[in-house]
Amino acid sequence: MRILYIHEYFTDTQKNGANIVAFNSYNAMKKAGHEVFFYAMQNPPYLYKQPFENLFPPSHITKGGIINSVKYRLNSVYNHTARRNLEKLLDEIKPDIVHVHSLLELSPSVLIAIKKKNIPYVMTVHDGGFACPVMGTKYNLCQLCASDILNCLKHKCSRNNYLCSLYVMLKFYISKIINKKYYANCYITPSNALKNYIDSCFNIQNIECVPNSLDNVFESVSPNYGNDGYFLYVGGLLDIKGVNILLNAVKMLPRNINFHIAGGGKDENKYKDFIFKNSLTNVKLLGKLSREELIKEYQNCIAVIVPSNWFEIFGMINIEAFINGKPVIASRIGGIPEIVDDGINGLLFTAGDEAQLKECILKYINNPSLVVEHGKNAYKKASDEYTEEKYCKRLTEIYNNIK
Repeated sequence: MRILYIHEYFTDTQKNGANIVAFNSYNAMKKAGHEVFFYAMQNPPYLYKQPFENLFPPSHITKGGIINSVKYRLNSVYNHTARRNLEKLLDEIKPDIVHVHSLLELSPSVLIAIKKKNIPYVMTVHDGGFACPVMGTKYNLCQLCASDILNCLKHKCSRNNYLCSLYVMLKFYISKIINKKYYANCYITPSNALKNYIDSCFNIQNIECVPNSLDNVFESVSPNYGNDGYFLYVGGLLDIKGVNILLNAVKMLPRNINFHIAGGGKDENKYKDFIFKNSLTNVKLLGKLSREELIKEYQNCIAVIVPSNWFEIFGMINIEAFINGKPVIASRIGGIPEIVDDGINGLLFTAGDEAQLKECILKYINNPSLVVEHGKNAYKKASDEYTEEKYCKRLTEIYNNIK
């Protein structure tokens, strides 16, 4: 089977959840013996050498300046170059199927090119942006814009600003029109939570839930049920990720309980000030880590904390913790409860409830044997359910059903 993967970037410098899933899709099908290609923005070095790199449209997000910023936003609405170049690429490689991941600056215009060539395609929905202009960052994936898109402007959903909200509203509206006219043969979501949300907004029938698989960097990892006495947070340093909730919980805990926080983000300085003002000497900010450095942190922690305060679609951090033999303390929100089984391989708490989070942390501190038990259950679930083999099999079934 000849498969073309479309994703905003195919570069090893990008390691967020959507990128990892897109790369895993490509790698899984390549290992299975299929002919695979990718189409992305110009942003080398690429994961693999691609013979048609000259057709990749220029990226503006990687460049500075006001002009490039404006071009990026215009291209995110409709990128004529991306559409035109994709048509040429489709004529060159003649794929049996196209798998679309995140578009951003490529824009939904590429969907027109795919349908014009009469090629079946599937689309993995990585976030709430398919049904919410601001991906649920304000109201946790409300359904207001499903009935009236002007609600985005009325509520100033983007940065509490009318101009920003107008932009995301128009972008969402155009994307919705294109998606409706040039619909995918199948939409894929990594969780039933997202599947149910999209269906409730738009009543789309052709949606399949395919849980994400582990990044291949974790293939050689063995579980470690011991620890060096600290809890670990991994992710963006943002309030929507619940870092503020975590720090408030830490403030209520004894100072002999240690915490490591890995990642970067716009709220980092605010958290540094909070840590300093409250003398949280038991909190260590690690900054952004390489995958190898991150595995060491996973291996040696007591448990991983995922305190998200917004609708997590899946949460790759959860299964990364699991494969290292670590239980997860997480918010009961979005797709997380589909992964973290409360009292079995982790502990769940009400999103935003600092007191509940504190009690979960103390439960593991006071019950070391429970940490080991939950860690073993976590490893079993990850090694049974989130493997590349299982993911590849499910994708192949979907591809065969529509091509």
